[in-house]
Amino acid sequence: MSNGTKKQHLQFLKLRFIVSSPISADFSPDELTTLKSYGHWFYALETGQLLPISEAQEHFVAVSNGKASSETEHEKLWLKYREKWAKRMMSATEGERYSAANGNYGSAGRRDQGYKIL
Repeated sequence: MSNGTKKQHLQFLKLRFIVSSPISADFSPDELTTLKSYGHWFYALETGQLLPISEAQEHFVAVSNGKASSETEHEKLWLKYREKWAKRMMSATEGERYSAANGNYGSAGRRDQGYKIL
């Protein structure tokens, strides 16, 4: 089965994305709601875990890969999230970067469902 079926897309859309508290303050409540609802799906499209099944999704992937300019609110929001996450990782300690790269979130030990750069 390919990784671009509607069923697989819906599975990613059911997952709740966690925006880490150091950067969550940079987003409006509406933006946080959108990220929580679509973050896993955005990430899966960007990384190729899911193949796009529409022209809009193909454009999203092109934007995520720097091959097109953002046009939609979702594209702009995802780029904003990636930028904030990258800045957070640049200022993080080595231990925090290691923890994030291995799927851990903060000292509480919760799983970070967020974007991973490392």
